[in-house]
Amino acid sequence: MSSPAAALETPQVTQNRASDPQHSAWVSASAGTGKTRVLTDRVLRLLLGGTAPDRLLCITFTKAAAAEMAERVHRTLAKWAIWPEEKLDGHLAELGERPDEALRRRARRLFAQVLDAPAGLPIQTIHAFCQSVLRRFPLEAGVSPQFELIEDRVADERIRQARDRVLATTDPVLRAAVDLLARLVDEGRFGDLVDMVIARRARLAHLFGGLSPGEDLRARVAAQAGVDPAADRETTLAAACADAALDLPALRQALAALDAGTKTDKDKAALMAPFLAAAPSERPAMFDAYLGAFFTKKGAGDPFASAVTQTTERRAPGTAAVMEAEAARLEAVRGQLQAIATVERTTSLLTFARALLGAYEADKQRQGALDYTDLVLRTADLLDRPGMADWVLFKLDGGIDHVLVDEAQDTNADQWRVISALTAEFMAGEGARSDTTRRTVFAVGDEKQSIFSFQGADPRTFDAVRRDQARRLEGGPAPLADISMHVSFRSVQAVLDWVDAVFAEPEVRAGVVVDPATEVRHIAHRRGQAGLVELWDPIVPADKDEREPWEPALDQRIGTSPSARLAARIADTVRGWIDRREMLESRGRPIGAGDVLVLVRTRDAFFAELVRALKDRAVPVAGVDRMKIPDQLAAQDLAAVAAAALLPDDDLTLAAVLKGPFIGFDEETLFTVAHGRDRRSLWQALNARADAGNIACGAAVDWLRAVRRQVGRLAPHEFVSALLTRPCPADPVCGRRALLARLGPDAADAIDEALTLALDYERTAAPSVQGFVHWLAAADTEVKRELETGDRHQVRIMTVHAAKGL
Repeated sequence: MSSPAAALETPQVTQNRASDPQHSAWVSASAGTGKTRVLTDRVLRLLLGGTAPDRLLCITFTKAAAAEMAERVHRTLAKWAIWPEEKLDGHLAELGERPDEALRRRARRLFAQVLDAPAGLPIQTIHAFCQSVLRRFPLEAGVSPQFELIEDRVADERIRQARDRVLATTDPVLRAAVDLLARLVDEGRFGDLVDMVIARRARLAHLFGGLSPGEDLRARVAAQAGVDPAADRETTLAAACADAALDLPALRQALAALDAGTKTDKDKAALMAPFLAAAPSERPAMFDAYLGAFFTKKGAGDPFASAVTQTTERRAPGTAAVMEAEAARLEAVRGQLQAIATVERTTSLLTFARALLGAYEADKQRQGALDYTDLVLRTADLLDRPGMADWVLFKLDGGIDHVLVDEAQDTNADQWRVISALTAEFMAGEGARSDTTRRTVFAVGDEKQSIFSFQGADPRTFDAVRRDQARRLEGGPAPLADISMHVSFRSVQAVLDWVDAVFAEPEVRAGVVVDPATEVRHIAHRRGQAGLVELWDPIVPADKDEREPWEPALDQRIGTSPSARLAARIADTVRGWIDRREMLESRGRPIGAGDVLVLVRTRDAFFAELVRALKDRAVPVAGVDRMKIPDQLAAQDLAAVAAAALLPDDDLTLAAVLKGPFIGFDEETLFTVAHGRDRRSLWQALNARADAGNIACGAAVDWLRAVRRQVGRLAPHEFVSALLTRPCPADPVCGRRALLARLGPDAADAIDEALTLALDYERTAAPSVQGFVHWLAAADTEVKRELETGDRHQVRIMTVHAAKGL
């Protein structure tokens, strides 16, 4: 941790210590404390110290962060090139440097030097760096020199295809594993299992690779669980139900005592009698019912608090002891059966996982493709591999002197393998180099902000890597300085005090820090500025009103659910602030919609309800920050038109199109067409109405016939473009205008993304509209809208994850 003296430093001094390139640094920076500035300042000071741009490697978490940091560095260097001497000296001194004529000349030349560097500033994501390594050393890494990097959307589609092939297997072992999983989980949870397998495929590959030839997977799992590999449910039950395992004389005496006792005792006797009277071979079928005499929840819960009633025990002393002894034996049997069931389920999951990963890897290998996870895993394996790694590390050792890592808390274990291999060579190569270059490691992060555990990030890994780096660099020319930054430039003290109060208790603090003894403390730089934290009472469900059986439940639910009432309250509050021109004291002006940011945990129904409530009250709102395209009404309407054109006799789809934005039938018109058509399809009824002179039906039929002619001959992008750019019955100008008129301006993003997806589909598959409609329905494409760069006068609604870094 930072020294006590560091607590007396000003924020500027702390930042300058962190950015000092004379030593390595591990910076724990709370939110809003200026970590991006420190990272940028360190790059600037390294360049000022004579480090060539191509000798730096700065790893960021996202492409946006890399672009932002590169833009900051370029903007500063451009200013240095033209600033007058006095202003340049002031900025250099602020960085912690001592300006002189030589430093000024160097600072003014840096902008041109960076622009002239062949690769520019190497500020990139870990995936971009790994891709460059694999492009440079494909044969050593065992990948195709022309490998194709597939996007997540394509990878998801190939995973689905691999899953379908595995599910259709005829292999008896794999079939049995799939059947067991199908009995245990529903379709939604099975999808979660697939996601889990893909997310953990590095660990699973290590497990499968560690199996010796011919080693049974179940035997390995059983050994880990402490279960006899030869044990199964049938043999274990048979042994537990044998006469030799039971104290039959004592149990039969207990049975007689229970049968003469109270109703509770009689109920237990009724469960025991068939089991004890049956032959040993018949008892396993009765075992679960037998357990109900000794355990709560029909045998699935804990042992009964009283094995028998006091009345029975007084009449037949020792009955309780017999029942308790049998309960203890059965508890052990239950534990064995549960362990065996765990082994069976785990083995089935791993069997499925091995087949799924094998099918997915085989598909990528046939195509010469890698996904983003492969980039990291292949690079890590390359750098860890004996023999092959020496050549690669030597080449990289000659090109990198300083490694900087942003958002270190969100870097997962496999990504740290890559970074640690690079920095390990710093120490290995110091004595072998002919120059005296000081080589440094810099990492900045905050374990409290580690929110990407679903991608493998772990705060414990963050702390373990910090200790490992400190050990490696100890005694070297650039030892690791451990620096903490607590002064927030973003929030006011009232907000920070509230955050500190939330994490004051060690039990709560354990959720965000590795060591619960670590103090969570934030200090505001914006001293004296007003702030307020207001806690509202929870909104509980309203009492259920009685309704008639024919009354739709939806009518009862609209506007009365807790989420709807909370959304209405938030919208009313914001509307009130704006109407009353309530002052924003920290800024000295009235509150505007752009000053409001609503954070939610997940994008659930409340998200949409809040957007709707704000719009109902004419409060400018930016809408959702992320959208799944298959869930968007605009994309669904486009897909429905294509589906109706492909299969016009699908009455439900055609009815949706007739009521949709492109045609715009109301309920009465649609009812008139559909009612009384006997056995005719809706399409036939619509044509009959058109032939009878109905103008609306005639326009719909003409447009649908034109669409049907196009669907078989146009590629997906051209087909969707035609729907959007040509007139339709609902709008004489174009279909896009009809969609926006019905769905609102927020639908524009979904429309544009649907066009982009159509192009993407054409690049990877046969360009058929039917295939595209199926692919779009199965896709899980999510689009991020950059709300922070949009209209600054709108309320923004984001998840906590998405708002990180604002």
